[in-house]
Amino acid sequence: MVSLHPISPSDVADLVRVHSAAFKTDQFSNFMLDGKPPGTHESLMERSIQTWISDPTSQLCKAVTEDGDIIGWACWLTKDKSQEKNEPARPVAQPNPAHIDKPDPPTRVIGRQMRSDSMAKEAELMTEDKYLVLQAIVVHPDYQRQGIGAMLIQWGVDRAGKERLSCWCHASPAGFQLYFKQGFVEQGNDEYDLGNFGKYMFRYMVRRHGFA
Repeated sequence: MVSLHPISPSDVADLVRVHSAAFKTDQFSNFMLDGKPPGTHESLMERSIQTWISDPTSQLCKAVTEDGDIIGWACWLTKDKSQEKNEPARPVAQPNPAHIDKPDPPTRVIGRQMRSDSMAKEAELMTEDKYLVLQAIVVHPDYQRQGIGAMLIQWGVDRAGKERLSCWCHASPAGFQLYFKQGFVEQGNDEYDLGNFGKYMFRYMVRRHGFA
């Protein structure tokens, strides 16, 4: 029996463990980590999770077995454009003169392109002032294809229904089919050539408020 619960700060290490296991064979993750020292993925995820936990616009839930083991989790963010308009503009980072003449490595080029493509598509499709974003969803490989991912998506969809909000998701090849059953519709995609790691496609998934 698996149940869903809110995440607490003491869960961070387990959340990182599950994420590392779930994305161990993911092409894009391995491409971005190529040449990086061991522990890079874990360090980046720990910082990301800590940021989400401290962010009042985010809600995280965990899937827990009867024995108390965390086997999956999800992070949903509330995007509110009306509030973002009132936030002070962030300073633009200036390039390091020592690096100006050095070409960016492929990981940085493609990573930057992926983020740019995703942000542009989100801005194009999500015209509402307020909506939910599925920022992260992971299930430990030992528990995949057992309905855990569907539970974590349903948790956010239920919240979206109560708040009358649409949902946005930037889906990986491994998980995008889960969203169709929850009312998400593919609204475009972008494919990236990762060299020795092959081709990789991200899909832009939208669930409009009012879907029955």
